[in-house]
Amino acid sequence: MAQTFSRPIQLALEHERWLRWAVVLFPLLAVAMIAFFKLFPRLYAFLIAEDRLVEWGTAIAYLVAAGFAVSLALHFRRQQEWIYIPLYGVLAAGMFVIAMEEISWAQRQFGIETPPTIAALNYKDELNIHNMGVRSWVHWAFIVVAFYGAFSRLMATPWLIKHFPKLVDLVTPPYVLFLFFFVPFLYYVYLDFFWSEEHYITGKDQEPIELLLALGFLLFAVFNWVRYRVGAPLTFEGTGGAGLPASDGRISAKKPVAF
Repeated sequence: MAQTFSRPIQLALEHERWLRWAVVLFPLLAVAMIAFFKLFPRLYAFLIAEDRLVEWGTAIAYLVAAGFAVSLALHFRRQQEWIYIPLYGVLAAGMFVIAMEEISWAQRQFGIETPPTIAALNYKDELNIHNMGVRSWVHWAFIVVAFYGAFSRLMATPWLIKHFPKLVDLVTPPYVLFLFFFVPFLYYVYLDFFWSEEHYITGKDQEPIELLLALGFLLFAVFNWVRYRVGAPLTFEGTGGAGLPASDGRISAKKPVAF
């Protein structure tokens, strides 16, 4: 698997400045695209409807991210780095569950009827957990997760980075992914505390915002997979805060990528 992606990784390493800016600015582009598509209500409703592009994009992003997380967990098992195996095992399992929840465990694709006991609790009559009961707990989960994704690396103390650089690296998203988590954090805080019917931002906008969050998790998993599974010389220097040391690379590059 590592060798399969060697050429794209090499190209990314050789164009690190463009890659960094593309990743940093993508969430802003995504927000602009959401605003643009909202000018065409029928098209926008089509894109964010059940089993359409945005919902399946979110599910696929989480599934692919889960695959990278499993690959990392297996790598740490071979390296006998036992502390990281459960961390990435839980991460993979969590992203798999979220992906399947997003598409209601593929019940519509397989023609599965919602059991009456679940239908009685699920306000959308779907085979999933997140539509059961009060929706606020789901929003709070998004707020907490997005806050962690946006600010955990910023809150990592110099002592932690100095003494446990690899742990910090593997459990906190890098600075370059800040907006992938900060934008969803702002959206759900706004939706729960400041939203009203007449506002331009609506509850329906959570579908593309969830996709943005899923892409943040995907990039986080891919970055760490490239760094630790492939061994490409990625660093997180040049983006503010204390830098983390690069891993021993097996893919050569003109210079380390600054993430």
